[in-house]
Amino acid sequence: MGVSIESNYLPSRGSSWTGLSIFEMDINQFEEALPKFNSLLLEHLSAPIFKNYIRNSLISPYSYTRIERAPKRVDTINTNPLNKSSWSWLSAEFTIHYDNFYRVPLFSFRLDLLLVDSNSYCAIDIHPILQNPWIYMHPCETSSTMDGIGWTDDVDYLVKWIGMVFLMVLPDIQMRYIVQ
Repeated sequence: MGVSIESNYLPSRGSSWTGLSIFEMDINQFEEALPKFNSLLLEHLSAPIFKNYIRNSLISPYSYTRIERAPKRVDTINTNPLNKSSWSWLSAEFTIHYDNFYRVPLFSFRLDLLLVDSNSYCAIDIHPILQNPWIYMHPCETSSTMDGIGWTDDVDYLVKWIGMVFLMVLPDIQMRYIVQ
């Protein structure tokens, strides 16, 4: 017995209807879209970029970005300057690479001053390319989450995906990109 789903959404390239549509990006699509996406990131990111590059690795091509800013108070009620929960991050590093198992982009990041706040979307693991500890947003729900968002091509997918990631894990950062 098949499942019938009525929707105005038509699956994009790489999507399929098997009861539910699932987006899968292969590594070649990711590699092709990454340079243009990185250019859009540089142009439209709402934080000052200190360092940015794209490199190849044995696992996947990846984008590395470091952003920095002056510290700011998060809450004015707590007057203890040693309490880290009253300060926001000073700098952040993040990478975007391809996850071969989930067939989606993977966002990993490090902060030099992290708010004491749990985030169920994130875990800490050894970065598969850089081989040191990073926080990452687990990719297991990426396909189903992005499935409800329309996109026109692989670059548009990456732009909308990073906007979702920033909203969930680094809400102080925005990708101020307007689709032309």
